[in-house]
Amino acid sequence: MELDNLENWRKSHYANEITPKSDGKKVVLMGWMREIRLHGKLAFIVLADRSGDCQITIKEEENSKFFEKIRSLNREDVIAVKGTVKKTKQTVRGVEVLLSDFKLLNRAQTPLPLDVAEKTPALFDTRLDNRVLDLRKPKVLVIFKIRGEILRAAREYFAKNNFMEIETPKIIATATEGGAELFPVSYFDKAAFLRQSPQLYKELMTACFEKVFEIGPIFRAEPSETTRHIAEVTQMDIEIGFATEEDTWEVFDDLIPYIYSSVKKNCADELKILSADLKVPKAPFKRISYTDTIKE
Repeated sequence: MELDNLENWRKSHYANEITPKSDGKKVVLMGWMREIRLHGKLAFIVLADRSGDCQITIKEEENSKFFEKIRSLNREDVIAVKGTVKKTKQTVRGVEVLLSDFKLLNRAQTPLPLDVAEKTPALFDTRLDNRVLDLRKPKVLVIFKIRGEILRAAREYFAKNNFMEIETPKIIATATEGGAELFPVSYFDKAAFLRQSPQLYKELMTACFEKVFEIGPIFRAEPSETTRHIAEVTQMDIEIGFATEEDTWEVFDDLIPYIYSSVKKNCADELKILSADLKVPKAPFKRISYTDTIKE
C-alpha cells in the first residue's frame, strides 16, 4: 500500500488534549492505530500517542477516497488525521474526532511480536527484543513519565536552593572509589575506564561552585545473579562546601518529600494507571549508621 508524505501537516494536539471543551475545534492528530472497528459504512479508529488515545470516527460517504485504505489498516500503523472535535455520549471520554482527512505515514509489520494493548502478556525476552513496542504500553510508558517528573522536580529543588548542575567526565583514567570493579575501554591506545562515581570531581567543584549536583550514569562491572542488579544506573549526587555531614542529611530531608509531592501532584493520572497510592514520606528520616545497618 502506498504511503503518504507528511508534507506541511503538523500535530496540533496530543490525544489527551481532546476533551468535550474542544467541541467544534479543528485538530490534527498523529500517532499509532491501536484498534479499529468496522460497522458497514462507518469505521472507528483508536489513535494512540504518548499521552493516551482518542476515538476517530470515519464516515464512508464523507471520506470515500481513503475509506478502503482505512479499512485495511493494521495495528500500530503510523497515521495522521485531520478532523473536527465532537462531544458524544458514545465514548468513554465523551468526545470523538470526525475525520476530514487522513494520511498513512508508515506500516507496522504483521503479526506484531507483542500486544501493545496488553490484552495478551508477552514473555520478558520478547519484550526486551521489541523494546520500542513494549514502551508504548500504557503501564510501561507512564513509568517513564513519572521518572521524568522525578528528574524535573529534583532539578527544580536544587535550583531553588542555589545548587549548580555540573557534568563530570564519564571516561576516566583511574578508579574514583575503592572496591568497585571497572569497565575498561580503549581510549586512543591508552588505558581508560567507565566511571563508577563522580565523587572526586564533585569534591573538586565545591572549591569553586560551593554547592553542586549531578544527575548522570555510573557503571559498575560487578556480576550478579539477581534481577535487580544492573551494570549501568542513573545516579543523583550532591556535594556542599562549607558544610557538615548533617547539612547534607537535611538537604535530603527536604528533597525526598519535595519529589514525592511533585509526583503525587503532577502524575495523578499516571499513578492511577499503575494503581499506586503514593504516600509522601515525613521528614526528618531516621539516621542509621553503616555498622548498625550491617548488624540489623
